Amino acid sequence: MARFFKDTAFLFLGTAFSQLIAALLIPVLGRLYAPAEYGIYSTVFSIAVILSVCMSLRFENALILPKKDLAAGALLRFVLFLVLIIFGISTIVFTGVSLLAPQGHDVMQWLWVVPLLAAGMNLVQTGMLFGNRHQRYKTVAVNAITLQAAYGIAAVVMGLASLGAVGLIFGRIIGQGAAALHMWPLAHALSTAHGTKLTSRKGGYFLRRYRQFPIYNLPSTLLMTAARESLVIVFGLFGFAHAAGLAGMVRAGLLIPVGLMSASIGQVFLKQAVIHNGKRAFADFTFWLAAGLLISMTPGFAFLIAWADPIVMTILGPGWTGAGTYAALLAPVTLMQALNIWFMRVLEVTGHQHVNFRLQSVLDTGSIAGVVALLMLGHTPLTALACYACLQMVYQLLLTRAVFRYSKLSLNRFLAMIGGALAVSSLPLGLHVLFGDSTNMGAQFVREGAVMLVMTLILSVFFLARLKRAQAAYLAEPEI
Repeated sequence: MARFFKDTAFLFLGTAFSQLIAALLIPVLGRLYAPAEYGIYSTVFSIAVILSVCMSLRFENALILPKKDLAAGALLRFVLFLVLIIFGISTIVFTGVSLLAPQGHDVMQWLWVVPLLAAGMNLVQTGMLFGNRHQRYKTVAVNAITLQAAYGIAAVVMGLASLGAVGLIFGRIIGQGAAALHMWPLAHALSTAHGTKLTSRKGGYFLRRYRQFPIYNLPSTLLMTAARESLVIVFGLFGFAHAAGLAGMVRAGLLIPVGLMSASIGQVFLKQAVIHNGKRAFADFTFWLAAGLLISMTPGFAFLIAWADPIVMTILGPGWTGAGTYAALLAPVTLMQALNIWFMRVLEVTGHQHVNFRLQSVLDTGSIAGVVALLMLGHTPLTALACYACLQMVYQLLLTRAVFRYSKLSLNRFLAMIGGALAVSSLPLGLHVLFGDSTNMGAQFVREGAVMLVMTLILSVFFLARLKRAQAAYLAEPEI
């Protein structure tokens, strides 16, 4: 098997185990914690996710770019310096707000812990990116498992003790601490072996050399993250803790495939794109990779949409009424996110991050504003969710089209990929609508599930064969 598939498979298996742990945790946590308790945790965690984007001004994403390991080691020290400074400032601010929070406002009283969560997320991500640069894929994969396993054990134990949101929040902190302890000895050893002392001169050089990351990548990622997290945050801050819990739990389940794509294919694809960018055959490989993943995942997502209510209620338990509707509305957006989370790295490699930033400036801001406006006007959280999902779907489609353009892939190929996904989704959804049997839903579920699995298998085999041929072509093409 070629190097790309080996690296991808290795990271995929490690990430798959971590996501398997996350998936197994969902029904357990759903029965240990009430939606409102999960809503408090989700709101605090979502705020921390947004802050984590700012912790190192996105310079951690530049760790893959220096040609010399000496420069990468110094850049790692620069990233850690930024994290330390921003952590100190944010701790003062968030602790002050938490102390001034009105009595009984659970979310605001927990804001003091946000910088700690955010720094943990950033340090874990930075360590994994540095390990990826040095092709330590085994360590990176095991690190993802460590984080999820430690969080899961801590959250379950504290849930059994009926600690409420405390168990979820501190469970996450424990998970991040375990992951950092596992990853950072290797990162420290590599940076010590290949790095030099960080000086103000080197810091200034990094600021100039990789300024595209804070100028373009930071605002665009911040907008994208804020739009993704805004639903839970706004629900929580507006007092809809139950709705925040539903949205947070559903999102945790739906984002599992997004995490798989980001942590496995995303990291390996970026390294290959840096090396082979500009090759016509690599553009062809990129198309088959994108089309194969999107279309192969479509039957599963269509099946989820058709059976959202019974599936979600069975997994989470009777206390999570309404979560199935949330899942059905968010599933199409999540499918496109699973594609774009790695596909958009093309814009970084080609220097067109500003394209994504412009799209996000309008549509992500519109998503946030739409949710806030609808709630202020007295509409239900479900209505706000529908508005959010529609605007996010428009953004994801426009982003995919932009990546096609800068990958030198034609509009016809873009339309063929989207059309293929729509055509594939029509079969499981059509079976559900036209041949539904309310008197024997169990048999109908098994029948439609079997169709979905067969479709996924056939599509996966077809696209894998095309991918192997495309990869052989770009590896044989001379360097530009």
